Amino acid sequence: MPLADVEVTPLRPQRFAEVLAGDGFARFEQTIATARALLGTRTVWNVNSTAFGGGVAEMLRSLMGYVRGAGIDGRWVVAEGDPEFFRITKRLHNRLHGFTGDGGPLGDAERAAYERRCEANARALAEVLRTGDVVILHDPQTAGMIPVLRELCDVPLIWRAHIGLDLPTSDQGLALAALDSGRWRIEPGTSAMSVSGEGPGPSDALGLVRELRVRDWLSAEGEITLAGRNALMRWLDAADR
Repeated sequence: MPLADVEVTPLRPQRFAEVLAGDGFARFEQTIATARALLGTRTVWNVNSTAFGGGVAEMLRSLMGYVRGAGIDGRWVVAEGDPEFFRITKRLHNRLHGFTGDGGPLGDAERAAYERRCEANARALAEVLRTGDVVILHDPQTAGMIPVLRELCDVPLIWRAHIGLDLPTSDQGLALAALDSGRWRIEPGTSAMSVSGEGPGPSDALGLVRELRVRDWLSAEGEITLAGRNALMRWLDAADR
């Protein structure tokens, strides 16, 4: 069964001419030209586990739009999974954040179920890959596809983790603290931020909200996630040292 293809609306990279100062836009255009020359007719594939609701999905919808708008053949597909698979990958997700989650096991049975689903997804993707295509896999839900793809295909494979125990930057930590206190608030279903009380708001609220969502520190509804609260605690602890 083929993986679900996510339709992406192409976005014109030329719109960045209004925000890139100096020779920034010229260098940006040169980077696009270099990418087109290097890739030629090859396809860049992005694989994740959901088309909606997560930080990676929000990031891909924007970035893949610019990739396609730049004239590069970019595709985005979603890996399949049943409830058991996603229970297991949620445990992996929580453990990488230093949290026990549902407390369920990650033993031989869970590994077998995880690898079985990843193998099926890898074989489905391999059917549409061409030699020289580039595959970018996102987060634990896709990591198990790598060994199978290496056996089946002659393509570069890149795995990217968007989760973990990284420390928030100063701006991210301040944003998490302000959101936690209620001084900043995200309008539900949007990336718009409102500020109440004293003190300034962020200079780039949209970019900051996207950063927090990509790291799974902020939900699609604008609430701080459990991972976000853990990140805030790490940032506060580091500030006290």
